[in-house]
Amino acid sequence: MGQCTGVQIGTAWVIRLEGWFISDQDAVLIQEAMANTPADARCVVVNWSGILHINSTSLGAVMRGELDVTNQGRQYRNCAYSDRASRIVRIFRKNFPWNYYETEEQAVQACSPTDADDARPAVET
Repeated sequence: MGQCTGVQIGTAWVIRLEGWFISDQDAVLIQEAMANTPADARCVVVNWSGILHINSTSLGAVMRGELDVTNQGRQYRNCAYSDRASRIVRIFRKNFPWNYYETEEQAVQACSPTDADDARPAVET
């Protein structure tokens, strides 16, 4: 079974995927991690470095999460593919905007509220 750990770093919500994502329950873990993004997070970063395997259902959960995140006006980033994850998502990277960064630090830095491509409108409280 896989594990999803969420941590807020600045304005980014980082979701770290670890283990085997091979069941429907694993896909639910990904969905819940995406849905639990804090309200003040401007960006979601998915760190793939701990992936040992991911099936199509769990991969679909990540892709759906990316769509939900961007529909909320947040930025989305992927980072640190493990060797296995890199081989698995290679085909999909041609068809979807994966916004890939080599390291978690680079992806979080790209989520900066001063990032030039940040089109999310400022929200007044």
